[in-house]
Amino acid sequence: MFLRVLTFLWCLTAIFFMGACMTANDEYLTVGENRYRIEPLWRSELSSAKGAAGFVAEGTDKVSVRDGWYWINATGGARPFSTVWLPGDYPADIRIRYKARLPAPGGPRNINLFFCARLADGRDVLAETDQRTGDYGQYHQFPNYIFTYLGHDQLRVRMRRDPGFELLCERYFPEPVPLDTDLELEVRVAGGWIEYHELAPHARPLLHYRDPDPLPGGRIGLRTWRTHVGFGDIRVDRLIPADQ
Repeated sequence: MFLRVLTFLWCLTAIFFMGACMTANDEYLTVGENRYRIEPLWRSELSSAKGAAGFVAEGTDKVSVRDGWYWINATGGARPFSTVWLPGDYPADIRIRYKARLPAPGGPRNINLFFCARLADGRDVLAETDQRTGDYGQYHQFPNYIFTYLGHDQLRVRMRRDPGFELLCERYFPEPVPLDTDLELEVRVAGGWIEYHELAPHARPLLHYRDPDPLPGGRIGLRTWRTHVGFGDIRVDRLIPADQ
């Protein structure tokens, strides 16, 4: 009898410590006023061209994978712009973390990100990819958010919502977007709150906005205009309320 009780207590202790370890290893962050648990959904693997399988480019065809980066050269030609849709359709509450790098001379230094993109009738944006040329105005016709990070003389960050190209918020910083530097940016979307953070080279919040009627989720797209830019280490995570 004593051995049975001892075994039972040992099992309870093991279960308790396993649960404690699982909780301790979970990663959390705060968006707006609420705390969320992070659940990984997708991460880029760009060690070779195979890592870009599932990327869908609209606009310039000057795209390549090199040295762990997905490069878009939109500095010339008939289509000096590009949107590249990432694999997957994502929920509304997500975190997107990514790196960007601009080689000199830089041009307009234009780094954009679409997210929560979906056609007006609810279909995947890829359902009409063959009808788009990459021209910016085409993306103003269906639901999405877009963050812009740009500037060769001073940094300007802004958030817009489509359809309609509505400016939600905007902010300026005195320094230009740096060249030959790894930028790390993060988007957090949860509970109607939308936040844009710079993690490197400066750790600072950039923008935040509360949307009373948030978009339901969808595709994520990399975007640039007249700029040579590399994107890398792209991660998408689901944000789950901490009490669930």
